[in-house]
Amino acid sequence: MTHSDMEEVLSSLQNSIRLQAALMAKLEQRDRQTADRFHQQMQSLHDQAQSALAPAAIRYDRAVESVCVKLQAAQRTVSVAFALAGSSLLLFLLVGWLLLGYYRRELQTVQSELRHHEQAIPILQAYAASDAMLCDGRICVNIDPTASPHGEKRRYRPAKRRE
Repeated sequence: MTHSDMEEVLSSLQNSIRLQAALMAKLEQRDRQTADRFHQQMQSLHDQAQSALAPAAIRYDRAVESVCVKLQAAQRTVSVAFALAGSSLLLFLLVGWLLLGYYRRELQTVQSELRHHEQAIPILQAYAASDAMLCDGRICVNIDPTASPHGEKRRYRPAKRRE
């Protein structure tokens, strides 16, 4: 290999390196342009999506607000209904308790009267079986002289049987 062949190979290598550098620069430039175009397209797509979805998002926000207002009104209605139901229940229980106390007192009064009347039955039976009557607010009896005396100091005698 001669000197001229070497120079030719060297020159050819230099040209090849320059071409490769030019190709590399072109590829880098093309990569940057592609990246810039991609970024622009993505930004454009983002802007289009935002402009297309913004009205829907606003409508959705309004719908959600409307539903929230309705739910709050319903919650207030339910709260008032529960408060009324609870108050009614408490009022019902209070009235029931008061009625129970009234009827308990009435029952005690009637039971007391019944005991009093039950204690009076033997006395009334004895009065009905005896020869007795009322004399100026007192009891007058026809005493049985043959009967044995009873009571304190043996001063009481039974009445004769009614005929």
